Amino acid sequence: MPAEIVKNESGIKISGSIDFDCVSEVCELGNQLIKEYDKQIFRINFSALTYVDSSSLALLVAWLRYAKRLEKEIQFVQVPKSLIAIADVCGVRSLLPIEENI
Repeated sequence: MPAEIVKNESGIKISGSIDFDCVSEVCELGNQLIKEYDKQIFRINFSALTYVDSSSLALLVAWLRYAKRLEKEIQFVQVPKSLIAIADVCGVRSLLPIEENI
């Protein structure tokens, strides 16, 4: 199932899969929602994702850069372990505002 984005009070929740086929579309929609969001911290919940690949990591970095350009803060919530592993391998995990799962 391709990625689906649902707005909520704290930001968005993404479900489905993020891969090379849909990442550009997901990025554009996310950018629009980040821009429209009227609170300082925009939370992106990944708890319903079923598939990620390295394009998903590029998406997180793109959203982080876009939010910083708008002087907004982003928080990545319930990031899949597989995506955290990709970030670890690439050496960028420490750059990402990932809320640790408790």
